[in-house]
Amino acid sequence: MEPEEITLEAARITPEVSPLGGEVQIDLSWRNPRDIIGASWKIFYIVDTVRRRQTIDMLMIPNCNYLAGNNTLSVTLPGINVEALNLSKSQVMTTGLLVFALRQGEEEALAINMVVQVTIRGEELQKTIFSPVEE
Repeated sequence: MEPEEITLEAARITPEVSPLGGEVQIDLSWRNPRDIIGASWKIFYIVDTVRRRQTIDMLMIPNCNYLAGNNTLSVTLPGINVEALNLSKSQVMTTGLLVFALRQGEEEALAINMVVQVTIRGEELQKTIFSPVEE
C-alpha cells in the first residue's frame, strides 16, 4: 500500500491578472496525511527563453510546521523585476512557471506549479497566474 499524498484543495490568486511588477496575494489550502515539521517553503519563478532558463527567487519561508490534516498558507508575493531578468520585453512575454516548493530536510514534500502568462497591454507587461486547482 502506497503512502497517502498531500492533496492541494484550493488556490486563490488575487488578482489573477496584474502588472508584472505588482504584488499578488496567494492563498493555498491542502490536506496532508502526516505531520510536516521543520519544513521550509521556497517560492520561485522560472522563465524559459530560446537561449536559456532563468530562475528568480521570490520568497523563502523557513521553520514551518504542519500537523496532519487541513493546512493553509497565505503569502503576498513581490512583483517580478524585469530588469533583474536581463531580458527584453519580447523574451519575457512568454509562459513562465511560479513554483511553491515545500521541503522537509532534503525531501520535497510538495511542489505546487502555477502557469504564468505574460502579455503586454499598452506599454505595460501584465501577468496572468492560473490556479493549479480545477474548479
